[in-house]
Amino acid sequence: MRLATFNINGRSPGENRVDPDRLANSIRTLAPDILALQEVDLYQPRTRDADLAAIVAEAMDCVDHRFVAALVGTPGARWVEAGDGAAITGPAFGNALFSRYPVRSWEVLRMSGAGPHLTLPLPGPRRAAVIGEEPRVALIADIETPHRVVRVVSTHLSFLPGCNLVQLRRVTRCVEQGKPPALIMGDLNFPG
Repeated sequence: MRLATFNINGRSPGENRVDPDRLANSIRTLAPDILALQEVDLYQPRTRDADLAAIVAEAMDCVDHRFVAALVGTPGARWVEAGDGAAITGPAFGNALFSRYPVRSWEVLRMSGAGPHLTLPLPGPRRAAVIGEEPRVALIADIETPHRVVRVVSTHLSFLPGCNLVQLRRVTRCVEQGKPPALIMGDLNFPG
């Protein structure tokens, strides 16, 4: 079974644009059976209003996939925390999970950001920065692989030390409630 995860950040490396064809070709070349993506754009101006999850699903020829928005709006500009159940009609940003095997069930774990005005201490003359932390989400699927059912998570944890550890513990507790073996994939924002 071939597994892959990466933070696509919507843009090609070294460029400030997205190339949907390059993304699709990369997925076909990689040929994963299960793929977890983070920072997936939906209808964002920077990605030419593309549905990146749909492009990846088609390129991967997957049996099942899901995109879940962490926020609705544009990262780094105007956005609101995405909620469960509401249809997304405009730009959104989140995580996705793709599988060439059938998915038995899906679950979403939402995790609030650290707040819009968190002060982050910095070394040197600029002693602190005030930042806004985006909400985070974990997308969980029970996937019927040829060997057994596996619980797979696609997540993107906070870049803030401590906050990411709390989020990882929440994801781990949620995953441990199931019976199948589990695999947590994503951008965990931990060094090393």
